[in-house]
Amino acid sequence: MELHFELIKDILNTIHFGTIATVSTQHKPWNTPAIVVHDAELNMYWFSDQEAVHSRNIRATGGVFIVIFDSTVAVHGGLVDRAFYIEADAEEVSDSNEIARACKLLGTVSPSSFTGDAINRVYKGVPKRAWINAVHKEGGKIVRDMRV
Repeated sequence: MELHFELIKDILNTIHFGTIATVSTQHKPWNTPAIVVHDAELNMYWFSDQEAVHSRNIRATGGVFIVIFDSTVAVHGGLVDRAFYIEADAEEVSDSNEIARACKLLGTVSPSSFTGDAINRVYKGVPKRAWINAVHKEGGKIVRDMRV
């Protein structure tokens, strides 16, 4: 199990591009790429236009599905073996201290870029469930793709 935690930490510490999937109140799915950073509790933060489709969906439904994956690894039978999947409750962050913490995680962005009349906002995903896929091989062949 420790090996899985090390893989998750490696994925989150080296990959900052992910996809954020949302759904509208009419059950219309939407997926968008984003730069995603995380804190020590694995809360995910990203920065988006407050009127983007996914931002409006978050305000309406509060749920997201985030995938952070390494698109440079070799494909093994159609499976991505360096990916972290997160089902989360999401919200626009309004607390100025939390906005500042999220900006610090990202690096060079000023909190003022996400408050007041600014177009963009900080969003937070609090994980409900998270996993990676593990591939079980027998005789050199993949026999099962498992969540761990």
